Amino acid sequence: MFRNRFFWVWVALPTAVLLLLILTDWMPYLRGPAPETSEWYWPYALRPATRWVIALLPALFFGGLGWVWITRPSGGRLAGLALMLGLTVSHMLWQIGIIYTDNPQVGQELVNRTLSHLSGGYFATAVVSDESGWRPILQSFDRQMPTFDSEHARTHPPGLLLLNWGVTEVIDFVPAVRDELAALVWHWRCTDLWLLERPPAVAAGLWLMAALPVLAAALTLWPAYAVGRQLFTEETQARLAAVLATAVPALLLFSPQADQLFVPLSLLTLLTLLYALRHTAQARWARGAAWFFLSGLILSLLSYFSVGNLALLLPLGVIAGLEWVTTKRSLRHGVLLAGVMLAGATAVWLVTWAAWGVPPWRIMQEALNQHYELVTLKRNYAWWLGWNLIDVLVYAGWPLVLGFGGYLLSRASYVNFSAPRRLTFMAIALFLLLVTLTLSGSARGEVGRIWLFFLPWLAFPAVSFFTQFDLDDTELSLLLVSQLALTVALAVAWQPLRAVIVVAERPDMPLAVPTERLTQPFGTEIMLHGYRLVPLRGEGEEDALKLLLFWGANGPTTRPYTVFNHLLDEQGELVAQQDNWSLNGQWPTTCWEPGSQLIDSYTISLDPDLPPGSYTLYTGLYDRRDFTRLPTPDGNTAVELTTITLPLVPDSD
Repeated sequence: MFRNRFFWVWVALPTAVLLLLILTDWMPYLRGPAPETSEWYWPYALRPATRWVIALLPALFFGGLGWVWITRPSGGRLAGLALMLGLTVSHMLWQIGIIYTDNPQVGQELVNRTLSHLSGGYFATAVVSDESGWRPILQSFDRQMPTFDSEHARTHPPGLLLLNWGVTEVIDFVPAVRDELAALVWHWRCTDLWLLERPPAVAAGLWLMAALPVLAAALTLWPAYAVGRQLFTEETQARLAAVLATAVPALLLFSPQADQLFVPLSLLTLLTLLYALRHTAQARWARGAAWFFLSGLILSLLSYFSVGNLALLLPLGVIAGLEWVTTKRSLRHGVLLAGVMLAGATAVWLVTWAAWGVPPWRIMQEALNQHYELVTLKRNYAWWLGWNLIDVLVYAGWPLVLGFGGYLLSRASYVNFSAPRRLTFMAIALFLLLVTLTLSGSARGEVGRIWLFFLPWLAFPAVSFFTQFDLDDTELSLLLVSQLALTVALAVAWQPLRAVIVVAERPDMPLAVPTERLTQPFGTEIMLHGYRLVPLRGEGEEDALKLLLFWGANGPTTRPYTVFNHLLDEQGELVAQQDNWSLNGQWPTTCWEPGSQLIDSYTISLDPDLPPGSYTLYTGLYDRRDFTRLPTPDGNTAVELTTITLPLVPDSD
């Protein structure tokens, strides 16, 4: 039996009700003011029950490791480090398990989400822009923004585009890794001619940009723990806050999204500010100034990725300002240090201005204008005053919202300074941020994703509130399970993210057997097992040859080879042909699985003016990018199938 009924009434019961509402969709309005309106809403898409366990098992593993880490005695750094590494890995596995519930082809889904214009859209824009050169684009970036294909790229500064481009440049320096990753991605996007015709670094860079947010989300544990060590006197509280911050549903459900990259960086911004305040409290002004500058510099990078991240100036300023006032520090020093931090916060933008001549405010203004025209203008302000907060409740997690609210309403938080003073300042700052963002109407829909950059911060005041109940092991377990269960329920019932992009599907093939059997390899992956040739006599139309090629495969190729079928006369002149991707262009060789058996159909039209005589039919494969033919083991670039005689004699079949 719990010693505190609070956890039954306020944690377990509301969580159970919320889980029921999410899984059954009894209250569709929890997902947003739709489908009755044109407003944004989260789609309800309950996954097959057989997939639920894949999302549940990593959650249990993460929760179990978290419980062990939180409850273990202090000391033993190596064991603690091993548990943190285990939590990091299990968090990545949990993200992968959540993606699996949506699409068992996890690698393909990660790549598709990253490439899709509607779920991201930075990568393709970055690669295409690079083809015309980044310098002229950056020199007129504010005018270029409305021309980008992706809405996401149109509403953001150049930071994310340059990050995507930079990853493709870096991976090009490691050819062995580049080629291995490119082969994977080309197979997952095996009918994507845009990607297949680009260098291997582009495909490999796409894979890295799909994996980077997943890793960043998992690494959130480390800066969260470091922040907790600055805010709490007890290490157990810091560990609990780090686990809860890393288990925020939005951090796991939006994989892979650029928003996941912002979370560890935002926590590093907070951490460096806390270091700065600690050093200045001890009159170490030089060190304090360096930390203030670094905090501003990280914020500058965050704003270069997304202008919305500048909202962090409010909580950072409130935390520093309240501490400065309440401890009656020097106003002159405060103004100077604020200037140092603002210098850091503008550093990346000033470098851009100096290098390419585009004033930062023009890029920011265009980003806000594009966001207003593409998103804000289309959604109802009044409705989202309420739904913003519902989104926070769902995507931050009820336990965190409850603890944060409890901390704000607890008189002890303000008058009993046995609790860390900076936690109180932080809670006030987060409350002001929530109110300001809600009233501004800047986010109307997708709040769980757009506000992800600060949602894990709620864990710190929440933990301070909960731990005043002197939690026993059972109550701690309930707190963790409530947070984790909400994420799993959202993963199997809602669809917060999906790739709107064409995915290849193996087409149906005719039922047939070859009349002539062969064992003819092409390269190392492709084998021609035979063919079937049927002459077609046209009535009033030209004659034709219907050719079926029977292919086998050891696996996918790295290039989408074109199959050619050439008919040559006795002088070796080409008189008829049919060239195409295999299976009528629907299933190129980059899609072929190991052990594949494929029947490939071609119709070769014959010119009615061809003179009678003997003609030879050849087949083979070539890369359309440079017309290089795929050789056979004996060095030939084509295989002679048969000789036909014109005029045609119809096959008895």
